[in-house]
Amino acid sequence: MLALWLALAGAAAAQVADKPTWAALTPAEKQVLAPLANEWPRLSREQRRHLIHAADHYYKMKPAAQARFQKRLHAWATMTPAQRRVARENYLKYKALPPKIQQSLRQKWERQRAAQPPRALSPQAAPKPAP
Repeated sequence: MLALWLALAGAAAAQVADKPTWAALTPAEKQVLAPLANEWPRLSREQRRHLIHAADHYYKMKPAAQARFQKRLHAWATMTPAQRRVARENYLKYKALPPKIQQSLRQKWERQRAAQPPRALSPQAAPKPAP
């Protein structure tokens, strides 16, 4: 009986570790992932693990990479489920293209982006330095 209980407890602990709750995140992880706080319960185990991994490496990133990460995270958090689905589909279509076409599209996008004035992150979107 004890062995069964220990096995079940171990399985339950593994599930919790695989799919941590928002409360189980470290303060630094919560700070980085704050735009997704309301969305967290609906994220899959894989999405959570990926985001936690990214958050753990966030403070090792250069400031420009941190700003890009926060911008993308905030944009994703504000998308509707339909917009996210379209974004995923477009990404998969892009990844299926030959490398030369990907490069051509990337260059075209960068030219368009360079022609637009830069937009600053709002103070709420950028996390403060790690404690």
